[in-house]
Amino acid sequence: MRPIFLPIFLVFASIPIHFEYFGQAERKILKYPFIDLFNSKRFLSQTNITNLGDNQYYVEAAIGTPKQAVTLLISSISPWIWVDDINCSKCRQKNNKFDSSLSSTFSTSGSTKDLESVAEVSGKVCTEKIEIGASQIEVSEQSFLLVDTEKNSDSMMTDGVFGLGFDEGDCKSFISSLKAEKKIVNRRFAVYLNYYETSPDVKNYGKPSIVIDGYDNRLSSVVSSGFSYININTSEQKWEVKCNYVAFGSKKLTRGSKAEISLGTSWILGPNDDIAIIMKSFLDDYDCDSDTDGFFKCNCDKEYPKLVFQLDGYNFTVNPSGYFEKYNDFCYPSLGYAQNSDTWILGDTFLRRFYTSFDMDNNRIGFAKLEINQTIPNPPPNPPDPPTPPTPQPNTTDNQTISNPLLSHSSSSSKSLAIIIVIPLLFVFIAIPSAIYIYIKSKKLEAKKQMDKETNKKVKPDDPAFSEIIIEDLEEAKLAKTPSNALTREPTAQYESNKDNEKNASLYPSLKEIWN
Repeated sequence: MRPIFLPIFLVFASIPIHFEYFGQAERKILKYPFIDLFNSKRFLSQTNITNLGDNQYYVEAAIGTPKQAVTLLISSISPWIWVDDINCSKCRQKNNKFDSSLSSTFSTSGSTKDLESVAEVSGKVCTEKIEIGASQIEVSEQSFLLVDTEKNSDSMMTDGVFGLGFDEGDCKSFISSLKAEKKIVNRRFAVYLNYYETSPDVKNYGKPSIVIDGYDNRLSSVVSSGFSYININTSEQKWEVKCNYVAFGSKKLTRGSKAEISLGTSWILGPNDDIAIIMKSFLDDYDCDSDTDGFFKCNCDKEYPKLVFQLDGYNFTVNPSGYFEKYNDFCYPSLGYAQNSDTWILGDTFLRRFYTSFDMDNNRIGFAKLEINQTIPNPPPNPPDPPTPPTPQPNTTDNQTISNPLLSHSSSSSKSLAIIIVIPLLFVFIAIPSAIYIYIKSKKLEAKKQMDKETNKKVKPDDPAFSEIIIEDLEEAKLAKTPSNALTREPTAQYESNKDNEKNASLYPSLKEIWN
């Protein structure tokens, strides 16, 4: 055993001994406080996400006091959280709704707002206690929208939306509120989106997750490989980055100059002209066809080109298995039109290929490539990717590179950290409790000596003054339950009876106990 572990062992071994001398109430407060030293808030903030067939991802949430359970679709489009009002007649009828009249922590400013976040909604701006996930990550006063009008929400399978966008006016995002309440250090969250069915070329790490101010421990190998960080467009305050170009195999698409990273958008959406080129290639080069609903369907056995996005100089590749969805023995491309925009919308289809870190404080977004599933043969060859600019060497002072403190400690720094932790622990859990215990013991000993001195001054039970002393003591302690004259009245004939003699007999032992 290394020497450094010995004082740690002594610290934890001594904790039950010191706690034994505290009162019951104190023991409840101080029970196992050392756990928080190793369970940082970043680990307490991990929340599992539910995958609805690769179309939508949601978190379970609780709103109000007492809590009312709802499901919220995660979305990075805006910072707003919204749910339907229980009295909303223009909302979907089969989902859970929030009843503000049942909550003691609900408040509203009276103002209203129109919002386009997954659906078109409008309602009252309110404040409420909101928590998400089984780990109960809670904000005591979170702004949200209580919806009374809802449009274009038929495709939603959740009760509302959980906004993870940048702050907007008076509305702080849930992440910003956590930092304002000092429950996290950094406004940062990492998202892992899995495939509903096992992907043929990406390793499955289990349930999807969102981790606030930290990373998912299951993806530690991915995190250790490093993130490619890209600065976002700060003027727009969106998760929007520069897009150099998009390549579909040998075809280079240059219409889009920006790309928005969009949680809550199911597909990859692009400018009309660029998407038209891709769809035409499916028809002409790969004999795809459109079904009765207008969706392109392709033969899953054919070899298709990769889709490459160069974002601010970094290449990010989506293999055909990533942009196709298989249904009834056909493969359907998860690509669509971005409504005449010059911006690519990189939704869940793109994000399932990477572990993504959204860093609000540093205005950047990072992507770490998920591990390849080694049990599957390598994908067929495709046209070479466009050349990637040389990646700058890590610089400890560069804002673009951050090492993960949870994974990259050297042995020397580990020893220094251990010493820094152990010395305060020795002081807190050994020195302070020992001093308190010695102080309490000395006070008890002093009180006992004082009591012994007072014993010699006390009168005996047969002393006439004894009754008066006992009365004073009983009054001060508020323990006298008999009339005040019960101990001072003169003997009368009624005390000669057996019944009254029994009363006196019952009184004497109690006095004797008080004396002793």
